Amino acid sequence: MPKRQSARRINSDVIQGEDSYIEIRFPKVGTMKAYRKSIAELSKEMEKLQENTVKDTSAILDLADKVELAGNELINAHLKAWNWVDDDETPLPQPDKNGVLDMLEIHERNWILQQFQVAATEKKG
Repeated sequence: MPKRQSARRINSDVIQGEDSYIEIRFPKVGTMKAYRKSIAELSKEMEKLQENTVKDTSAILDLADKVELAGNELINAHLKAWNWVDDDETPLPQPDKNGVLDMLEIHERNWILQQFQVAATEKKG
């Protein structure tokens, strides 16, 4: 009987060292469409703000926060588990905990976000 393969364990050695991983549940097509549309709209707003002679720094920062929030919402909804550690090699709380993404370094957070697109386009074995 068919069984939907909606989750994947992804090796994260490049980010967290040997034997590290994340487990993600694939977002639905509609979820990714909405995410990409939101990011595109925010990018257009950012371009308009940056074209202004007088830069509205607070508006630019607000938009940057909205872009980060959209990515964090996607991660929070679909990142199911990991075996990541902090700088002292203390295990991080599992990703279902509020605020756990704030404990990551920015490159770690961005790498996780990239994995949704990579995993969706890879052919499975």
